[in-house]
Order: sequence, then structure tokens, then C-alpha cells
Amino acid sequence: AALKIILLAGGLLFVADALSLPYNGVIASLGIGGLAIAFASKETLSNVFGAALIATDRPFRRGDWINAGDVAGTVEHVGIRSTRIRTAADSLVFVPNGKLADATVNNLGTRRHRLCELRTLLAYGTNSKKLDEFMAELGAFVASHPASVPSRTLISVNAMTTDGIELVLTCYLNVGTLAEELSAKTALNMAML
Repeated sequence: AALKIILLAGGLLFVADALSLPYNGVIASLGIGGLAIAFASKETLSNVFGAALIATDRPFRRGDWINAGDVAGTVEHVGIRSTRIRTAADSLVFVPNGKLADATVNNLGTRRHRLCELRTLLAYGTNSKKLDEFMAELGAFVASHPASVPSRTLISVNAMTTDGIELVLTCYLNVGTLAEELSAKTALNMAML
């Protein structure tokens, strides 16, 4: 494309010389034409440079789940012009690389562990001894679960609500997929029941 433009410019200058036209007008026309082409290709150049930034910075890889602006999903393909993202609704979103390079990208695919926060309400009639026993048993169950990270587990009384005593289990799960995460959360919820 650049070679064609150079040949065209050279041809116009040759024709102008052959017809004894002033060069200033031809050069000014080429400058205005070049400016028009530059404005027209601004988005394309932005996307190409965005692809180069994504390739060098590597903020995500194919298969990572990312949040970028109002788009969240799994990266399927990074092209020269756009990146293809599969959303949770199983639709494809094509995000121009220029916009993606400018966006704040939260790469959830690089998490070491997944945060799990579960809440439950206990009746106000629960005495402190029973509450301590419940918290100890729950802590032991979490520690014994193969997906848990025991060093990052907290169990606490969070609040006294109008409905009862709110207990919060905060832990991290060492899982790789959403299915494994949901399975571990289900096991923890069942243990709390």
C-alpha cells in the first residue's frame, strides 16, 4: 500500500513536470491527500499498535478469563485488528485492540487462588459455647477439604442482624476451573448446613 502511494506521488510529480504545472500545488495536494489518508486510517493504526502492545506486554493469553471495561469473558483469539472474547452468555465479542490496549484489564485467569466468601445466619438462641464449637468444626472441615488453602481461611461473627447472628467464612480455593470452584463452594455450604 505504501509503495502504491509512493508510485502515485512520483507519477503525479512527473505529470506535473511534463505539463509544466507548478510543483507547489501538486505537493500541497499530496499533503492534503496524505492527511486525509492518515485520518481515515487512524482507527486501523490504533488497532495494529494495540495488537503490538498486547503481544509485547502479554496482559492475557488465550484461555484466560478477563474483565476489560464492560466486556468479561474468555479470550479465544488475539488478531491484528481485534481480540475475540467469549462471554458467559456464550456470545462472541470482538474488541478492537486499540480500545483493549487502553482499557484496564483484570486477568482473572492468572489468579493463584479463588476467593470464596460464604455467609450464614444462626439463631440468637445459640450460646457462645455452641458457636465456638460450630466455628471450630467448620474450620476443621475447610482445612481438610482438598481445594482449600488453610493458611488463608477466616471464620468470624460478622454482624448481629435483625434475623440472627451473621457468620462469615472467608477462604481461598486452589482450583483451576469454574466447575471445580462451584463444587468446592457447594461442599462448604453443605458443611455449614
